[in-house]
Amino acid sequence: MFFELLLQRLIDAMNAQVDVARHLMERILHELVRNSSDKKQTLATLVPLISSTEPPALQVVLCLVKLCLESCERGAPQETEFLLKQEVADGVLGALTRCLSHASSKVRKHAVDCLVVYHFATKEDNTIMNKYLSAALDDTRQRLVGIFIDRANMERHHIAHVERVDVLDRRIDAEGRLVTTRLAKVTQKNLPGWVRSALGDSTYVFETTVCDPQQKRLVLKSTNLSFRSVATVNETCVYTVHPDNAQKTLYEAEAEVTAFVPFVSRKLESFSVSRGAETAAKGIRAVEEICNDIFQGTFQPAFCETVNAANSVAARATEEAAAAAAATLRSSEK
Repeated sequence: MFFELLLQRLIDAMNAQVDVARHLMERILHELVRNSSDKKQTLATLVPLISSTEPPALQVVLCLVKLCLESCERGAPQETEFLLKQEVADGVLGALTRCLSHASSKVRKHAVDCLVVYHFATKEDNTIMNKYLSAALDDTRQRLVGIFIDRANMERHHIAHVERVDVLDRRIDAEGRLVTTRLAKVTQKNLPGWVRSALGDSTYVFETTVCDPQQKRLVLKSTNLSFRSVATVNETCVYTVHPDNAQKTLYEAEAEVTAFVPFVSRKLESFSVSRGAETAAKGIRAVEEICNDIFQGTFQPAFCETVNAANSVAARATEEAAAAAAATLRSSEK
């Protein structure tokens, strides 16, 4: 179902030749940067473009810089030593910090993302980066970058399996509840080989959260969009005030796993159940850390921008697929 839907959308998009050409060029650029063997030269080529381009090309350049820095991070320490050299740091950090004053919020967000990856690409050696940021940024922007670095550090420790999260919709319903729908790309590289052979190295997950401030209740529901012909996993997590102690939170979770492939169905279902406890524990720790940040006054929400379905073929296909998944969740409740 999802394949046919996406295929039809891509065929329809062939009429919009400009959009198709832009997406193809972006994909080619990403592959060139990802496969480049000389990261130093690649950065030296990209950094001057940050100052000489404007949106939307500037967002693409920043994405390529981030991709190059991510490749540096995955390399050996000796391969990233050039990032700690003063002239390289001046060029990269100077261009990125100037973007933090750009009129476009998307440019500012991409620049912050690049600074976060630079931090990890230098193996968290903050000597040069902190010195440069303290000289180039005011206290507010320094604190902002620090918050995103701290959050990325937490995510890498507790939810490292989540590669990307896109907010599809966020609204207040008639009952005053905050309803948010997200699309997440989840890596499965830490799973056994037989699971990856059945489900692939990464999957897309559709998630709906409902936060009710009046009832003090948070409900998270998720279902997989990828490989639904192999298996479906519908999960529900509920956070409420503990009935016996208002100072505590009652956490309830349930998962409905259905596998359709012979020979691996029972094995996959058993593995999902056993893995559920570990996943729940990680989720609870992540929520606790966020709560601690809120209580200590150090928490700030991430920049969230809704997917522009009108300008993105992939986004439209994703929203329709997500709507189908949401219908599946609703039908499972009846």
